[in-house]
Amino acid sequence: GTVFSDGVTPQVAALLIDAQPKMAAVKEVIAYSTRKMVASAPESELSNFVIDLIRTETEKIVKRKVDVAVSNFGGIRVDMPEGDVLLDDIRSMFPFNNKLCYVELPGNELIALMDQIALYGPQCVSGVRMVISDRKVESLEVGGMPVDPKKKYGVATVDFLLDGGDNITVARGATKLIISDVIVGQAIEQYIRNLTAEGKAIEYQTDGRVVVK
Repeated sequence: GTVFSDGVTPQVAALLIDAQPKMAAVKEVIAYSTRKMVASAPESELSNFVIDLIRTETEKIVKRKVDVAVSNFGGIRVDMPEGDVLLDDIRSMFPFNNKLCYVELPGNELIALMDQIALYGPQCVSGVRMVISDRKVESLEVGGMPVDPKKKYGVATVDFLLDGGDNITVARGATKLIISDVIVGQAIEQYIRNLTAEGKAIEYQTDGRVVVK
């Protein structure tokens, strides 16, 4: 019941009111989530949902086998709400114009990448099972097998992480690099719309892919 007539409050309120018509489009309900999901290390339902999707979508785009995917927790900016999911929720979750990328890495470089992740803190990974102890990789498997230093692996990521973003350099030692035109947030938005069209809700799970001792 308080009335504010002085200071910046009326000006801020006016700006918010004036913006509402322009915000109407992003208030569209595009999905339903069975529960709230939060992105947190070493792994979480939301981060696994996102990174697994990055892996499968990149594989479709580049038409190459993708063994591993790596992204950063900082790229997921808000939680997935329980219940109705607005377009605004997804666009707020992925506000950056990061592009999906394919990187071909020799096994020794993939091991070095995971050592880097262990040192600076767990990040979102797919296709990997790893145990970190004292900021070092204690064990690492890809596809249920130990990493072969001489084998080539397909890695999906985002362009922000190619050369040092969040202390991650996915492209170091790469033997092939493909930077697509597909924005991560747009790919996830379209996937969620397709999920809804199929009558499915958003839900995911953890699976012990990253363990920190």
